[in-house]
Amino acid sequence: MCWISLVTTCTSWIVPLASCPGRWPSMMICCTLQTNRIANKLPCDRHDLRPANTKRKRMKQPWFWVWGLMLALLAGHALADERDDKIARLLNLAGAEELISGLADSVIAGLEQAQQSAQGEDAERGEVMLHVAKESFLPEVIYQQVFEAVSVALQDDQLETLLLWYQSPLGKRITEMEVEAASPASGQAMMQNATALLSNQPMMEKAAQFDALLHLTDYNMALQKRMFIAAQLHVRTLHNPDQPADSRELAALFEPRRAMFTEQTRNMVMLSFAHTYRELPPEKLESYLDFLSTPSARQFNEATRMGLEAGLDLVFEDYIAGLAEL
Repeated sequence: MCWISLVTTCTSWIVPLASCPGRWPSMMICCTLQTNRIANKLPCDRHDLRPANTKRKRMKQPWFWVWGLMLALLAGHALADERDDKIARLLNLAGAEELISGLADSVIAGLEQAQQSAQGEDAERGEVMLHVAKESFLPEVIYQQVFEAVSVALQDDQLETLLLWYQSPLGKRITEMEVEAASPASGQAMMQNATALLSNQPMMEKAAQFDALLHLTDYNMALQKRMFIAAQLHVRTLHNPDQPADSRELAALFEPRRAMFTEQTRNMVMLSFAHTYRELPPEKLESYLDFLSTPSARQFNEATRMGLEAGLDLVFEDYIAGLAEL
């Protein structure tokens, strides 16, 4: 999963937009079962002509099934814990924790830039609003949604396949590149070398395949729309605290700009790809694209995307609700 594209594109257009007017819970069951073996103490029912030993066996039999059920439940929870551990390990190997944190930090940075564009407004109120944002855009909320989406989407054999790949030398190298490319210094270097990177035609062709596999332009456009609404809401609330902005109205303002932003976002995804994997030999890059084409990788990346979107929806909704309470 190229997480870097999600981080590097999400704040690229925040200032111009804002300035426009108008790891994991485990389950445990503690069970105590005390049985009073009264079967041997009960008097024989004179109407029951079965041998005494048969009656005792029949009376003990329900407890046998209870114990069997409890053992099955305990075994099931142990397997669930093991599965959760594998999912957490997979997300860790894929660099999820660091890069989701980077995504949340980028959203906050975008709102800070938007606030700086509203010069002369109530600075104290602005700080309170940023505090609301920091309390809302929590990486752990987003991560939990990704975790749950991946858990639902992947079968056990797919988990094993993905773990093997991400633990391979190439898998580890890919993750290292993506985490490194998410740093601010790397982002600056990317923009400085943008012309040379975009003129590398073979790399641009691979980047187009990459985008087609992961639908990163589409995902980043959904993120850009959320950021547009959040930044506009932040600035308008700062300007007119007594007149709450309607998020639906702000969403409608995004549509006339969609075509322009789509082109900008696609270019940023291509640039991010070329910068992130610039040191990867062509045959290794081809091997990575082959891996992304497998059913397991496709399902993993689709589940990750869905989890990210669900997590972002939650934190954005919490942010909007927090502003409304000021």
